[in-house]
Amino acid sequence: MSETFQALIVDDEPLARATLRCLLAKDPEITGIGECADGAQAVERIRAEDPDLVFLDISMPGLGGFEVLDALGQERRAAIVFVTAYDEYALRAFDASARDYLLKPFEDERFARALGRAKEAVRRARMEEVVQKLGTLLGRDLRGEPIKASAARQPLERLVVRAAGSVTVIEVADLDYIEAEDYYVLLHAGAKHVLYRESMRDLEAMLPRSFVRIHRSTIVNAERIIELRTHPSGEHRVVLRGGTELSVSRTRRHQVNAILGAR
Repeated sequence: MSETFQALIVDDEPLARATLRCLLAKDPEITGIGECADGAQAVERIRAEDPDLVFLDISMPGLGGFEVLDALGQERRAAIVFVTAYDEYALRAFDASARDYLLKPFEDERFARALGRAKEAVRRARMEEVVQKLGTLLGRDLRGEPIKASAARQPLERLVVRAAGSVTVIEVADLDYIEAEDYYVLLHAGAKHVLYRESMRDLEAMLPRSFVRIHRSTIVNAERIIELRTHPSGEHRVVLRGGTELSVSRTRRHQVNAILGAR
């Protein structure tokens, strides 16, 4: 059975609301669509109805999109997609943890990608909530290790990389593995290889539990591991989807075995 989602459209232009409603109605997983014509009403509706997805205009009379998020503060749980005619707010939008930034006018395919990303973010949040509840009941995480007080943190969901006047957004779930690179880390996500200024230790503390340190200089998304190989030399390596092989240190081998054995 597929998951369902409740959506809220916030835009002061009736035509813009009608367009978004029409596009959302095509998705069978969207079972409810609400509308607001201003930011003040949006704050009330979001607090009262707790929608899963919010398509939010940035420039509106009274409260604009960013002011809506400021008013909600920590109450906001919905996946936010900004919809606007202005491109200069993109960086600020991602800093506000928006799932996407749709620039009007947009193609149906572009909207579908934004909707897909927002729904996937909601799915991950729901799964994390289930994992946390199970962990609370069992007193242990999915690796069988006692839960520490710090485990209640919200895991990192995306990385925003700024370089040479450009902004690259990488979803953490899309990462294959991470390598240490002097004062940076090198992020590997499919065909993307991006330098990110963060230490391995600090980044590891922010990642979801699906990421495992297999070496002093390597963190792997366990969802990408398909095999653990032992070479004639005695060296252990994990094989990822796509064929990449990465060395596993002796001190980290038991963690990889535990993850593979739990599947």
